[in-house]
Amino acid sequence: MATAATEEPFPFHGLLPKKETGAAAFLCRYPEYDGRGVLIAVLDTGVDPGAPGMQVTTDGKPKIIDIIDTTGSGDVNTATVVEPKDGEIVGLSGRVLKIPVTWTNPSGRYHIGIKNGYDFYPKALKERIQANKLIKEELQSQVELLNSFEKKYSDPGPVYDCLVWFDGETWRACIDSNEDGDLSKSTVLRNYKEAQEYGSFGTAEMLNYSVNIYDDGNLLSIVTSGGAHGTHVASIAAGHFPEEPERNGVAPGAQILSIKIGDTRLSTMETGTGLIRAMIEVINHKCDLVNYSYGEATHWPNSGRICEVISEAVWKHNIIYVSSAGNNGPCLSTVGCPGGTTSSVIGVGAYVSPDMMVAEYSLREKLPANQYTWSSRGPSADGALGVSVSAPGGAIASVPNWTLRGTQLMNGTSMSSPNACGGIALVLSGLKANDVNYTVHSVRRALENTAVKADNIEVFAQGHGIIQVCGYDIASPNAGPLFRVPITAVIAAKVNESTHYDLALTDVHFKPGQIRRHFIEVPEGATWAEVTVCSCSSEVSAKFVLHAVQLVKQRAYRSHEFYKFCSLPEKGTLTEAFPVLGGKAIEFCIARWWASLSDVNIDYTVSFHGIVCTAPQLNIHASEGINRFDVQSSLKYEDLAPCITLKSWVQTLRPLSAKTKPLGSRDVLPNNRQLYEMILTYSFHQPKSGEVTPSCPLLCELLYESEFDSQLWIIFDQNKRQMGSGDAYPHQYSLKLEKGDYTIRLQIRHEQISDLERLKDLPFIVSHRLSNTLSLDIHENHSLALLGKKKSSNLTLPPKYNQPFFVTSLPDDKIPKGAGPGCYLAGSLTLSKTELGKKADVIPVHYYLISPPTKTKNGSKDKEKDSEKEKDLKEEFTEALRDLKIQWMTKLDSSDIYNELKETYPNYLPLYVARLHQLDAEKERMKRLNEIVEAANAVISHIDQTALAVYIAMKTDPRPDAAIIKNDMDKQKSTLVDALCRKGCALADHLLQAQEQDGAVSSDSEGREEEGESTLDSLTETFWETTKWTDLFDNKVLTFAYKHALVNKMYGRGLKFATKLVEEKPTKENWKNCIQLMKLLGWTHCASFTENWLPIMYPPDYCVF
Repeated sequence: MATAATEEPFPFHGLLPKKETGAAAFLCRYPEYDGRGVLIAVLDTGVDPGAPGMQVTTDGKPKIIDIIDTTGSGDVNTATVVEPKDGEIVGLSGRVLKIPVTWTNPSGRYHIGIKNGYDFYPKALKERIQANKLIKEELQSQVELLNSFEKKYSDPGPVYDCLVWFDGETWRACIDSNEDGDLSKSTVLRNYKEAQEYGSFGTAEMLNYSVNIYDDGNLLSIVTSGGAHGTHVASIAAGHFPEEPERNGVAPGAQILSIKIGDTRLSTMETGTGLIRAMIEVINHKCDLVNYSYGEATHWPNSGRICEVISEAVWKHNIIYVSSAGNNGPCLSTVGCPGGTTSSVIGVGAYVSPDMMVAEYSLREKLPANQYTWSSRGPSADGALGVSVSAPGGAIASVPNWTLRGTQLMNGTSMSSPNACGGIALVLSGLKANDVNYTVHSVRRALENTAVKADNIEVFAQGHGIIQVCGYDIASPNAGPLFRVPITAVIAAKVNESTHYDLALTDVHFKPGQIRRHFIEVPEGATWAEVTVCSCSSEVSAKFVLHAVQLVKQRAYRSHEFYKFCSLPEKGTLTEAFPVLGGKAIEFCIARWWASLSDVNIDYTVSFHGIVCTAPQLNIHASEGINRFDVQSSLKYEDLAPCITLKSWVQTLRPLSAKTKPLGSRDVLPNNRQLYEMILTYSFHQPKSGEVTPSCPLLCELLYESEFDSQLWIIFDQNKRQMGSGDAYPHQYSLKLEKGDYTIRLQIRHEQISDLERLKDLPFIVSHRLSNTLSLDIHENHSLALLGKKKSSNLTLPPKYNQPFFVTSLPDDKIPKGAGPGCYLAGSLTLSKTELGKKADVIPVHYYLISPPTKTKNGSKDKEKDSEKEKDLKEEFTEALRDLKIQWMTKLDSSDIYNELKETYPNYLPLYVARLHQLDAEKERMKRLNEIVEAANAVISHIDQTALAVYIAMKTDPRPDAAIIKNDMDKQKSTLVDALCRKGCALADHLLQAQEQDGAVSSDSEGREEEGESTLDSLTETFWETTKWTDLFDNKVLTFAYKHALVNKMYGRGLKFATKLVEEKPTKENWKNCIQLMKLLGWTHCASFTENWLPIMYPPDYCVF
């Protein structure tokens, strides 16, 4: 009988690891060197000041000295200045704001602004709040409308009025967080650094916020945490729990400068603006350390404006910059920027210990310590090691209050970086306490030389080893090397015809977390590879990572990367395919997931295929008619089925304006170096509802390595409402737009104004996704293409055999609406018949458009023009003079011209139509309603309605001039409907005006009642007459139908028409009509919802960058 196993105590220290790095032992030995006197700048999504552990340090100082949003996502334009009347201000939302008498404001002047809460709510919080606000009320009457509203419901989010004022000593701000105008219930705040004050946006949201006020009160920055990430990171580095010290971060005595660099508008993506402003704040606050748990793949290392500013802070201001290496392993050379590619930055890899496996991940058994599978590996593209040191890459730590949880498990190099940063803070705390001077170089050298190497982890993953917090002798000659020169050599294996261009391995043994790398020289002519993995184990299902990277000079590793996390069942098989570049080495990496249990054996094969097209990108110009491309099977027999699919059309824009100006106080680099911005404005028309992807080709895909500080575009509708935004990576920021006109504003920033001026004519593109993909016909020879006969189907190409193909133009009727010369269609060409080949081997296609064909003119119209030529010149002059007078008649207040023309041309219909339009468009329209009715009757009387009705009833018109007659009859019908609707609107307005005056004392009330009945009869008659000629939902009729329903107090019908009207013309006035009807129906929930939308749909100006 086996002896019972002794139950091990739960490793609580594994929840927030400190034991592995020696930090726990260091604190036991030197309890006062716990980070005191050290200031850590956390550049992240922002830190929640109300989160557990974020209040005070071990020596009683404020934990967070300042909270700053450098992205601009929380900025509010408060340049509008007002003075209260009777203690009240009308906010930009339209709400009346009551100023508490306790407020001190010697000038009596208040800066006001407006902000939609969802602009700065974290994405996860926004989704949680929206889920709790769906309209659920359902009334028995008007069910159709209510159901329609429920389907269209989209929570606009809270709309906050903002006030900023100077109280004689300092700037203060108040946000109407209750949205009721009673500011006595709202929190008044100063800049956070003055008194560490913050407020909260309610019990449901639990979102804490602070403020910063800039530009003499003209700009308010509302600072919230954009996600849970930043608080979690800060808690690892320096969280302090006086009552629960076991929950402390690595350096509980350190203070934190919270800098939000994750832009909420971009789902907390970092921006150049945020990062450069952040480094300015880091230098101004004299920070000792920076933790940066962000990063992206970069095309070239150690370069670009952002990296220059970071390096300047490190080398000139002695600031130690610690950053995550990246989460893109296990292939080599996958470190991100700046952590693994910038020489001034300490890049940290992610390590997992046995205690972490049990405490954080509840593994059934302890495995040997290892690097996380996903931790990025070096070396960098310039040969540097890439990963400096490693630290524990997981922790259960504090998160913001709005997440509704106290702590959360997160893992990533984002967690290893603050763990290392906290360890460094302990060392700096000891050095400062003992008045020992240090430099970035000396600290880094000590870290790398004292790091402990893990035996089973390769150097590219762990760097110099696992960071160790310990004391050291700076005078010791055995402190380790002053510098190292890493050299990496790769010898690639070759595959050739004798192996069928395959690399095959059988019965390969994998332990948990084990990685096998294969460096292979891709055969010339290969275009894709297929990897097949087969399990040899009948009892174990296994999780593997398949990862392949090909490095190309001055291209980021992600440009030619394949990554797949997959589960392999017992005795199961899986096959994946990915593109390759012929003639270049590739690393193919197969890794067992780090948290796997039990060993497993597998077979795997990497097989190369090649179908080479003559051009890496197919550019087709519509004017050429037929385009040729050639294809060769370069390695083995391949089945072909060429197919060209076009998925989007791309519109090229030029700026309408380019304005350059210096930025504000937040944008001044050390030594008073002013930063400038250029704002380029573009406009475009969206022909129908669809998805668009805006981008700036010159600057896109460049962030850290860009020579410009940043780029940020925001798209607005015609009412200046913000629809979306994006920056360096356009594929992340597609958005759906309705039909209409849009404006794009692009901000580019730089220190040199001359460099900005070079971009004043910068092109910008908008890619419109096609609702239905288009295909181009492909033929196997020119003759078939020319005659449009048999299309290419399937064929098999032997090795080294060449096959031409011919592509014909797209029919003109297939060209998307709105696309024309200067635009092109974008798509792809696939050659392989197999699904794997189609997925992996894709060739880009651009199809350039030309002018549409000129439509042939109707012959009868030509005859009409001929007859017009025969007119007497004097007659032509008379008609031209008449039309000119009619044109000017509508611009003059006098009726003299109309009366004169009426006598001369008593039967000329356009004269009466112009008169009707003139009266109906006047400012004093409500005083001339009777004249409008008379003018409409004049138009109606000059139309032969019987002849019009007879024509409409005709099925076919055999007359030779049928086209001319049809055109004339259509115009008459349109004119008739227009006149009826204008008459009906005038009658309805007359009755509505009378209803408003109901109850007023009148000596002639009986006469007015009779007049009202007569007008109502006339309105009813006009309404039914209109329904004979057109549908009530015709755009021209909607306003009349809405007013007719309003007069008859049929508010449900009225709202139906008003809603349709607002869909066609989304003006503020039309929305207010809808709100009025909702209130009359008692639908206060709908009215309130729509009222909240109005300030968002119709902002006073473009939002600030």
